[in-house]
Amino acid sequence: MATTPTIGGVSPSRRGGMRLRQFYPVLFLVPTLGFLLLFSYIPFIRVIRDSFYWFNGTTRRFIGLDNYHHVFFREQLFWPSMWVALKFGLTGIVKVLVFPLLAAKMIHTLRRKGAAYWYRVLLILPTVVPGLVTLFIWIIFFHRDPSIGLFNSIGTAIFGKDAIVQWLSDPKVTFWSLVLIGFPWAGGFAMLIYLAGLQTIPLELYDASMIDGASSFRTFRSLEVPLIRGQLKLFVVLAIIGSLQNFTIPYIMTGGGPRFTTMVPGLLVYRRAFSENLFGYASAIAFVLFLVTMSLSYLNIRFIQSKVEY
Repeated sequence: MATTPTIGGVSPSRRGGMRLRQFYPVLFLVPTLGFLLLFSYIPFIRVIRDSFYWFNGTTRRFIGLDNYHHVFFREQLFWPSMWVALKFGLTGIVKVLVFPLLAAKMIHTLRRKGAAYWYRVLLILPTVVPGLVTLFIWIIFFHRDPSIGLFNSIGTAIFGKDAIVQWLSDPKVTFWSLVLIGFPWAGGFAMLIYLAGLQTIPLELYDASMIDGASSFRTFRSLEVPLIRGQLKLFVVLAIIGSLQNFTIPYIMTGGGPRFTTMVPGLLVYRRAFSENLFGYASAIAFVLFLVTMSLSYLNIRFIQSKVEY
């Protein structure tokens, strides 16, 4: 009776089935990779291509680096919008590094698990509200009429009618009004990430710090913060990217005004592309933003590294 030849004790049919199973993960990734290619990579490549053309949506003419020359040397709003993005980035870094971390630290120090659970729920609950709804609520808060606007209502009740503030139309105040959105900035995704990082620190390290007589602040500064530096670095990168991609809040709240004090690069790209049909020029601005974002993210990842291991 003939026997099926084997190699290494495994028949060819069995080896064929094993090879096929090795390709199953690849097959499941194909739809995801296809959508990424179709909706992310191809549009990105087209943006790079269009940045070298004068393109108004119908007519395309190659102009080389003229769009980039115009961005850097003739666009009156590019550098002011970058300055606004820088200010949003710096304030965003402070908001995401300080307040969620303090909230996570306070929850982490709670001894009652039930109380810690409900505090987490209370801090996460506002994130289920859609972003646009939140912005419209803040528009009501900033309303000039004291009978509608919360802040002016409180101000006039304490200081009189002279305390009315033009929260969204005064160039000296508007930027800080947008920064105020989301106050007290303690909940959300960042708080959960910080809390998860704190909970992974071994108890032995806390015991050692207590034996050494370290205070709570010293333990926080010298033990906990170094061990969650990876999370801190993540949110610095996200804050940088978010400041350069910021669009929704200035667009909804102020439209870039007053006097362009809240004009950000993303809103500038939108105006040049969809208000003036300068799609090639807007593509050049967008690609410059991509390069700036990649450079800043690389510098952060390269030089802000955690040197603490446990």
